[in-house]
Amino acid sequence: MDEVIRKVSDMPSNKKGYIYGVKYYYDIIMRTPGLSQERVIYRVLTDFGMELEDLIKYEDSTSVINLSDIFKRLYPDGEVHELFESNVLQTALDGISECLYRLKKEYHLERWN
Repeated sequence: MDEVIRKVSDMPSNKKGYIYGVKYYYDIIMRTPGLSQERVIYRVLTDFGMELEDLIKYEDSTSVINLSDIFKRLYPDGEVHELFESNVLQTALDGISECLYRLKKEYHLERWN
């Protein structure tokens, strides 16, 4: 068998995996019909998307911090917005939350919760 051994540096990083995890769940949320009708939430999601593009492009810790701050705005008064509940999007929000948590650990940003 001709098994190819790849260098660790040629393999995808954990950071990249978590970044694309955020993108995956974000894309699920953005495909939800009627989302643009709720202007405040839609604005938060578009801000999140712009910052996510920067994270994908530059992979820097500042974007992780900014995404975490923006993500918190999706939970007014500490509760999930009814739009997410009615569209059964809690799993996607949980996925984003978990990926952001892991990214903060990867970038050694545990102090930013």
